[in-house]
Amino acid sequence: MLRTEVSQRVWPYTVPGIPASLNAMIRPGKGRFQAVRDEAERWAQEVWLAVQASGRPPEPLRRARVILAYWFPDRRRRDPDNHAGKHILDGLRKAGVLADDTFEVVELVLRKAGVDPRNPRVEITVVARDAEEDQDEPGGAQ
Repeated sequence: MLRTEVSQRVWPYTVPGIPASLNAMIRPGKGRFQAVRDEAERWAQEVWLAVQASGRPPEPLRRARVILAYWFPDRRRRDPDNHAGKHILDGLRKAGVLADDTFEVVELVLRKAGVDPRNPRVEITVVARDAEEDQDEPGGAQ
């Protein structure tokens, strides 16, 4: 979880484990709501700890690209929409890395980095963005 100084515009974090998939969270059952809330709080805490260990921007970012690279414990097929990173983005917001976790602030990129049975994890890279960068991309600000 130690931060390597990449640049003043890039903040890398590593969080051990993989958050529960969306499918696992919406599965009906007694006590499910509490389990989902517990998972959300646990991941917000894990992200907060990673940020404390590695550092954060001087002020919460108002524009950011957040890249989530998942190292899964096995080769099972997984859908990216089931690992959209909600709890991770919430954790980055609560830790003061992001000003908000809305579309206006965050461009989210999801990647399957690979398989690591001994060390499943999420590698988070937060990159500060300028508003001008969005105008050069399809669907960017008009």
